[in-house]
Amino acid sequence: MVKYCQDKNLFSKVKYIVEGGSERQYSIYNAIKKIEDTDIVIIQDAARPFLKDKYIEESLKILNDDCDGAIIGVKCKDTIKIIDENGIVLETPNRDNLIMVHTPQTFKFEILKKAHQMAEEKNILATDDASLVEMISGKVKFINGDYDNIKITVQEDLKFLK
Repeated sequence: MVKYCQDKNLFSKVKYIVEGGSERQYSIYNAIKKIEDTDIVIIQDAARPFLKDKYIEESLKILNDDCDGAIIGVKCKDTIKIIDENGIVLETPNRDNLIMVHTPQTFKFEILKKAHQMAEEKNILATDDASLVEMISGKVKFINGDYDNIKITVQEDLKFLK
């Protein structure tokens, strides 16, 4: 497939095409296992087509000795409730401390790889890569994004493409 893409000039920079996994996390880890000679990895959901370049630039700027990753997101406008399996409300977290996380998510490569290895060894499935980095005590910093960076996942989301 890579050779086909290169021969047709579809993707001149493609080095590998990796098989997706049954979950997003497994797809990312399949890609991580193929990466060579890099210090930084940026993960972007294809379902978020409204990404602005400035968020990539900002996330790259904040990676340093005391910051292992950067996540883009927005403050929660709505009240969030934690419920049990029967739908009974258990808790209402303070909205001021909550964010809705988007992509891109940017990480130092070695810590991201270590986080995914840990998840595989302990059979942990997380909803994003930052969660895995946090589990190994990595420091991830929040960058305020915008509400236009939506994820197209359901029919109603398609209205934003117009």
